[in-house]
Amino acid sequence: MKQILAITGMNIRTILQRSGASIVIIIGIAGSVAVMVSLLAMAEGLSKTIASTGQEDRALIFREGSNSEMSSGIAMTDLAIIENTQGIKKSEDGPMIAAEIFTIIDLKKKGAVDTSNLPLRGVQEMSFKIRPELKIIEGKNFFPGKGEIIVGKGAANEYEGLELGNKIKIRDSEWTVVGIFSTGGDVHESEVWADLAVTQGAFRRGASASIAIVQMEENDSITDLGATLELWTYLDRLNRLTRSFFFFSFLLIFLTAVFFCSIVSFRKTHHRIMICRLITFISISDNHES
Repeated sequence: MKQILAITGMNIRTILQRSGASIVIIIGIAGSVAVMVSLLAMAEGLSKTIASTGQEDRALIFREGSNSEMSSGIAMTDLAIIENTQGIKKSEDGPMIAAEIFTIIDLKKKGAVDTSNLPLRGVQEMSFKIRPELKIIEGKNFFPGKGEIIVGKGAANEYEGLELGNKIKIRDSEWTVVGIFSTGGDVHESEVWADLAVTQGAFRRGASASIAIVQMEENDSITDLGATLELWTYLDRLNRLTRSFFFFSFLLIFLTAVFFCSIVSFRKTHHRIMICRLITFISISDNHES
């Protein structure tokens, strides 16, 4: 203990003699702490923002094996099957399930030279009922079937040309900004929303979407929904395997029949040729004898 106190006292008394090194060490430690605190604060803020986007009674349905909306893809025909699953909440307009497309467009940020990625989400009317926290704070909502978009409050503040009434080029057409929305500070405020059918046509997606969002009646229903969808996935693979089996079986039978018919035809043709040769030989022999 005495040695520790002696060393500490000596270090304190000699601080002025090595003031340069001491200041560098203090600034280095303070800078490291400040950077660490900033990173932790950013991570906590991002975590809260993402957490506030989801709800315990909402489910997102992805394609099997996908880990993001960008890599996912589902057929619109699958929604007709999923919407009949037990546990999905019903509204006056039917089951609360909506298909959505998530993609990226390029747009310049304010004060920037190069373009940056801006998320674009194609949604259906039911998407707004599943997310009642979305409020139009300026302008109006887009009209289904038209090339109109609504812009999140964060995206409007960050990107150029997203003011009300402006037109931005998306793919081969111009889309009009008709409204600005807020979702209470979650990640959707950094997105641009448009009609699903128009987005499908512009990005040549056909009758498909990226994900489906579902409003459940209870939190526990999400587990049952997942189990049901896994069963349907297994049955779908089984059906595809069965169809493939019957297709290849039919193809094998067809090729076998063609092969045997060819052999029979060849034998008949060969027999006819031999008969013709025999007749010709007999005819030549008769001429020589004459």
